[in-house]
Amino acid sequence: FDVGRNQANMAFHKLKALGKPAYMLTYAGSGHGIRDNASIRDYAKKTREFLATSLLGQKRPQWME
Repeated sequence: FDVGRNQANMAFHKLKALGKPAYMLTYAGSGHGIRDNASIRDYAKKTREFLATSLLGQKRPQWME
C-alpha cells in the first residue's frame, strides 16, 4: 500500500469533512516509512489508543483532542 503524501492529505481532509474521526501522524525525518524505534513505539501506542477509544469507548488521550 504505497500512498503519497498528497493522497494521504486528501484522504485525511475528506474524512474530516465527512465528520469521521481521522488523525494523521507524521514523524520528522521519516519520509515515507517510520524507521527509528522511538517513532515506531509512538505510532504503535497511538494506534492502540485510537482503537481503545473508537472500539472500547475509553477516554481520549490528550493528543486526540
